[in-house]
Amino acid sequence: LAMGWAGLVVGFLWSTVAVYHATFAINSLAHVFGRARYLTGDESKNSAILAFFALGEGWHNNHHYCMASTRQGFKWWEFDITYMILRALAVFGIVWDIKEPPAHMVKGERKLSEHLLDRLGQMVAMRYPVEDILQRVRERLSGAEAEDVTVVVQEALPSPDEIHSTASKFLAQTEELKDVVTRAHRHLAESVSQQLQPQLGNMAEAA
Repeated sequence: LAMGWAGLVVGFLWSTVAVYHATFAINSLAHVFGRARYLTGDESKNSAILAFFALGEGWHNNHHYCMASTRQGFKWWEFDITYMILRALAVFGIVWDIKEPPAHMVKGERKLSEHLLDRLGQMVAMRYPVEDILQRVRERLSGAEAEDVTVVVQEALPSPDEIHSTASKFLAQTEELKDVVTRAHRHLAESVSQQLQPQLGNMAEAA
């Protein structure tokens, strides 16, 4: 009322939209830009730039790794102004029950479940178009010489080193990444073999 339309549009609407964008950007941009410290079952990343604009929320990979933690900037240099404000409010008893990330989790020592590792393996496998692999296999199998299907499939698949290189571009490079790569390779082999079954059946009938 005091500032008229300028107060409503600029002072309220524009600022509210800016806050919304900063908040919503975390669940979109923080899965695209930045670097991952931990394996979390998704592509969440830590971004200092997003943390600056979202007052600490940009340490998104940390948050996904330990969601119960009030603090999202796990390292001393990860500026988390929201956590600082909450700490200050806790001094006056305005907020309480602030949870810190356990030391073993900050070190990345949380044991990942089989389900999570398998999910990550599927995520990495999806980076490779199965149709392209199938095409290479079918071309080999349609040749004049009979070949072992299992050998052909294995040779058509990307190597573990190639898969590791792909996975390390968007996942944290931890010890568990080796297990994720192995699972991704297995998922690809199973997917290709499953889709080849109808063709192999036809080939058997023709023979």
